Amino acid sequence: GSSTFPLLRCFFFLGSTSAQKTAPPMESPSPHMAGLDGKAADEAAKGKAASLMHDRFNMVFIPPIVALTGLSLLKSSDRQAGVHTALTWTTFGYIVADIFYNALVPRCQPGKVRLGSILFHHFVTCWLLWHPIKFPDEGHITALCTIVEVNTVFQTMNKI
Repeated sequence: GSSTFPLLRCFFFLGSTSAQKTAPPMESPSPHMAGLDGKAADEAAKGKAASLMHDRFNMVFIPPIVALTGLSLLKSSDRQAGVHTALTWTTFGYIVADIFYNALVPRCQPGKVRLGSILFHHFVTCWLLWHPIKFPDEGHITALCTIVEVNTVFQTMNKI
């Protein structure tokens, strides 16, 4: 049952509680949409669609990063392993692509503050990834940072 592994469920964010699963669907518009005129409701719907598309984008690109992270962690003692370089460059490529995605489709984020924080985070991440790109012998450190993407995959799966 759902109470068997509550810590595991909490740690990995693997699903909703049974109360959430049995909750009846909303029959009225969401509180965020209530009282909006047609244009505002249309913009809100476009934002939700853009957010869903971004989640699907993430589900294409982040699972391979997670797989490479696992392989890299298994080869942590091999400082010349090509998997470290592959992980570093794949992560760098994803981050750059996501910067462009967010810049071109800003409504995929719920607001300007979130958009700004995502872009700031991505620029800092690119800057940090530059170290293992410049010094491939230290590429094993990338996996120590990208392990957090396991959570991103489960969070995104929960949303879509």
